[in-house]
Amino acid sequence: MTAEQSFIAELTSDHGHLHFPRLTHGREVTIPVTGFFDFSPTHTFVSDTLFANRDLPRVPLQFYFLNIGGFVYRMFVITPGPLFGRLVGIDENDCLTAMEGPNAGPKKSAMFHFVDNNGNLASLDDPKSNTLSVTIHANNYSLKRRKNTSEGFIIYTGAGVQMNFTLKIIKRNVDSSILTV
Repeated sequence: MTAEQSFIAELTSDHGHLHFPRLTHGREVTIPVTGFFDFSPTHTFVSDTLFANRDLPRVPLQFYFLNIGGFVYRMFVITPGPLFGRLVGIDENDCLTAMEGPNAGPKKSAMFHFVDNNGNLASLDDPKSNTLSVTIHANNYSLKRRKNTSEGFIIYTGAGVQMNFTLKIIKRNVDSSILTV
């Protein structure tokens, strides 16, 4: 793992402001199930799921991207609050979620990489450019939006509308000790 290529960044999307309901509302949140999650209870827990919502005030989420080799990263929430230090992974419905650990229940950790507007792996080594437009891939699937709910669009790796992101690098060359602060 290389601190030289790890960084802290704010992440925004073209489909609304990114948010985790637990951070936005300060409590646990459920949404009614309406066909997206088959064989589920009538409401599903989404407090730690990542959403995009144009109707919410913009409060930028900050993430720590830990380089694990080449152009591949692990992503951690470092926005102050109850999700600080959590690994962003993929749940049993392919939704992005803030996990309590790399093997938290049916969730799985994800490896992220960035693709530029030309379809190439995005190099983040240029210190002159701290703002990049990218698509983000998790475990080789591009992040998409699907199912507009009361919390906004669910961000996940299945079929849906591809999302574009703006990555604003705040600090480069950050080691993982940031997660224990």
